[in-house]
Amino acid sequence: LLDLEVLKEKANRIYSGSTEPKADISLVDFIILEETETHFIWGKKILGKEDVDIAAMIKKLNNSDWVKQGRPFYSVNDGVCPFCQQKTPENFESKLNEYFNETYVNQLKTLNDQKAEYATKTSLLVSEIASLLNSKNDMVDIVRLDELKKMLEMKIEANKGKIEAKIKEPSSTITLDTIKTELDLINELITTAKKKIELHNQTVKNITRESSQLNKEIGR
Repeated sequence: LLDLEVLKEKANRIYSGSTEPKADISLVDFIILEETETHFIWGKKILGKEDVDIAAMIKKLNNSDWVKQGRPFYSVNDGVCPFCQQKTPENFESKLNEYFNETYVNQLKTLNDQKAEYATKTSLLVSEIASLLNSKNDMVDIVRLDELKKMLEMKIEANKGKIEAKIKEPSSTITLDTIKTELDLINELITTAKKKIELHNQTVKNITRESSQLNKEIGR
C-alpha cells in the first residue's frame, strides 16, 4: 500500500497538472569554455626579445609594459622620447621594433583573441540560462536558477576585469576563476527538472491507466 503523502503527490500529478507533454531541457555545456579558462596565455609573461641591447635595461627596470605604452607617442614625436623629452639615438626605433618582435606581437594577438573567445562563450552560456529562466518552466526552480545566474555573472565580470588588466600590462600573469562550480549547481537543478519532466510526460502518456491505478489504491 502507498502511504498518504505518496498518494497525494500522485493525485496532484494526475489531476492538478497539465495534460500536455512538456519539452525536455538540456544541460549547460561547460566544455566549450574550459579550454579558454585554462589557456596558457593568462599565465604567460609577454615580454620583448631579450638579446636586443635595450632589453637588459628594460628587464632591470621591469618596465616593458611602460615602454610599450609609450611607443605610439614616440612614433609621432620625431625621435624624441615622449617621457623625458630628450632626442634618442638614430637606431633607437629599430631597436624598439626588434625588442617588440613578431613573437611579442603574436602573443599579444593570442591574448586579445582569447579575450574575445571568453566574452563570446560566456555570453552564450548566460543567454542559454536566461532563455530557460524566461521560459517560466514550472518544472524548474526559477528562484534558485536566477540566484545562480547572478552568481555566475558576477564571477564572469570579475574575470573580464582580470583580462583587461592583463591586456594593459602584458608582462603580468593572471588566473581566471572557474565558473564550473556555478554551472555544476545549475546542471544539478536542471537534472532535477528533467526527471520531473520525464515523470510528467509518462503520466500524460498513461493518464488513463495511472488514474485507474490511483483509484484502486485509494479504495484499499
